[in-house]
Amino acid sequence: ANAMRGLVGMTLHVIGRRMHEIGVRKTLGASFPRVLAMLLRDCTRPILIANIVAWPLAYLAMKAYLSIFAQRVELSLTPFLLSLVITLCIAWLAIAAQTTRAARVNPATVLRYE
Repeated sequence: ANAMRGLVGMTLHVIGRRMHEIGVRKTLGASFPRVLAMLLRDCTRPILIANIVAWPLAYLAMKAYLSIFAQRVELSLTPFLLSLVITLCIAWLAIAAQTTRAARVNPATVLRYE
C-alpha cells in the first residue's frame, strides 16, 4: 500500500513539475494522447530500471528463504514479471489520471504565471 502511494506521489510530482511543458505543448497543438504517451514513456523508464536492479536482490532473498523448507520449490520468472506488470499498471493508471487533470487546465492559466 505504501509503495502504491509512493508511486502515485511520484507521478503527481512529475506531472506537477511538467505543467508548464504540458501547457506549452498544448498551445503548440499537441493532442491529449500525444502528451499522455510522452509522460507514460518518461515515467516507465525509471520503473523498468528499478525492477531490473531489484530482481537479482529479490532472487537471492527468495532463494535463501526457500532453502529453509524441506520440500524444495523451484523459483520461476513468473513472480518477477507479475510484479513488473502490476507496478506498470498502477503507474500508468496514476499517470493517466493526472494527465487527464493536467490536460483539462487551460494552457493560458499555466503559462500566465511564468
